Amino acid sequence: MIHRSVYQLREADPHTWAIPRLAGRIKAALVEIQLDEYGAGVTGRMHQELFKQTMTWLSSLPNRAYGIGLRRLGGDAAATAFYLAASSSGRPGYALHPMESSPSYRQASRARLRDILIGAARDLAVERGWENVRMADVARAAGVSRQTVYNEFDGRGGLAEALALREINQFAAEVRSRLFGHGGDVRAAGHAAILHTLQEAARNPLVHAILTGARGRADELLPYLTTRSGAVLATAGAVIEEWAGVHVPDLEPKTVTLAAESIVRLTVSHILLPLASPAESADALADVFVRLMR
Repeated sequence: MIHRSVYQLREADPHTWAIPRLAGRIKAALVEIQLDEYGAGVTGRMHQELFKQTMTWLSSLPNRAYGIGLRRLGGDAAATAFYLAASSSGRPGYALHPMESSPSYRQASRARLRDILIGAARDLAVERGWENVRMADVARAAGVSRQTVYNEFDGRGGLAEALALREINQFAAEVRSRLFGHGGDVRAAGHAAILHTLQEAARNPLVHAILTGARGRADELLPYLTTRSGAVLATAGAVIEEWAGVHVPDLEPKTVTLAAESIVRLTVSHILLPLASPAESADALADVFVRLMR
């Protein structure tokens, strides 16, 4: 309801802006629609006022609720303050224009929508396997139209890529934390990062769904760990190179790059085909990492 209020309090205004820019029957039709939107001149029948009254029934401080809604939608403190001031003056419908004009607001709104869609896709993939997830299912789970999902990702392939990249980035952030947490101790840093990756992959429901769901048939997500693992290699490799540049700066860049690529490939292979426990594999791979970093 809070999110809806951001639109409802000024839904008629953008259309009114268009009236002087139209002509003929189209202009007449829009004027007729706007007449109803603005309550035919009766303040209490304006759609804006009716919605505001509904919000008043739901909350004793509707304007403050609207302000919270702006924060949730990406508006900063200044946008919220501006909105609240306009609400107090009885003209909340015009208060959103500065925020809607802001590129940062638009970008934040799109990023939030994208995050919601990817989150919905992830939940569905974990629940039923990616091969059984349709774009319409994602749209329904996120509360948007199917076209909105297609507009954002241009099909299942784009959504699969976005889902895989988000998971990879989250893994990489945790790897970075483990590496930097052990400073220049190459073995301790490598062991901590590798062990966390193997343990997290073993209990990560999406990774489990990818590996078990792909057995015996094609899966759009599995290649991001195998034949299309460029994103994994680039993202994880960049983290290792960053850590090495800070804590073991005397190593040749070529040595670090080769060590990073090699240890990432080995770690991924242990995720795909684990032959020992994460602890045992991490011990062995940490020793390899030390040798590669010489």
